[in-house]
Formats: sequence, structure tokens, C-alpha cells
Amino acid sequence: MQEFQNNTFDSQEFKGINFSDFDFSNSKFVEVKFTDCNLSNVNIQNTMFQDCRFINSKIRGLDFSKANNFLLSFSFEGCNIQSSFFNNLKTPNTIFNNCQIIDCDFFHSNFSKSEFNNSNLKGSVFDEGVLENVNFATAENFEINPEKNTIQDAKFSESGALSLLRFFNIKIE
Repeated sequence: MQEFQNNTFDSQEFKGINFSDFDFSNSKFVEVKFTDCNLSNVNIQNTMFQDCRFINSKIRGLDFSKANNFLLSFSFEGCNIQSSFFNNLKTPNTIFNNCQIIDCDFFHSNFSKSEFNNSNLKGSVFDEGVLENVNFATAENFEINPEKNTIQDAKFSESGALSLLRFFNIKIE
């Protein structure tokens, strides 16, 4: 098996691999595609992800705040993302398409101009983040307190916009 710690991977595709509990620490992934992979509980301490794509993959228990923030950029399509942390990141223009993003934290992060298309964010929390120009129009079950997040020019569906009001302790009939 290939060594994944302290290594560089450029323009590669990993397909159908179970990386559960692997150690990716101090590695660089540049323009790498993970398709149908299991990335549960992977150690990503000081790992660089630059222009990486995660497609139909399981991502559970990853702490992206421990990754190398330099040039950090990724996208997710059809992924099941659970109990993961996207805290203290500056990752504008991130795309989440058709994802289940369950019980994840987005604290103190800048996701401006990102998209959460047809994604379920049940139990996920955004706190003290920059969400300017983010598209939540087709997302559901998100928890965003408009007093604790910058949401200027963000897009919401009508029901999504109404869900923002629950933080103000008002009743809509």
C-alpha cells in the first residue's frame, strides 16, 4: 500500500478506496479527485488540499481546521459528510452539490460565494462566519443565526429565509 503520510499527490484520482483511519498528515493533495472513497476519521493534520474534488465519498470525523490553510480549496459532490469540522477556514467559492452535511460545524469561517446546492445540513451549525453571497436557495435544514453570521447578499428560498427568523423568538402564523 502506498504511503500517505508526508507525501505529495498531484493530478491523481483515488477511486473506491477505504481510507478509514489513515494518516494523511503533512501530505499535499493537488488537483486530486476522491471518488467513491471512505475518508472516515482520517488524520489530516497539516495536510494541504488544493483544488481537490470529493465525489460520492463518505467523509466522517474530519477536522479540516487542522489542515494546512495555505491555498486550501475543495469541492464536494454527492458526498455524505458527517460530524466534521470546517472551523477557522478561509475557503470562498466552495461548492457542495447534492451532499448530506450532517452534524458539522462551520465556526469562524469564510465561505463567501460558496454554494450549498440541494444539500441537507441537518444538525450543522454556522457560527460567527462570513457567508456573504452564499447560495443556500436549494439547501435545507441549516442553522444560521443572522445576528452571529455575516449573510449579506446570501440567497435563500422562502422557507429558508423564514427559518432565519426563529432566532428572534417571534411567531409567524
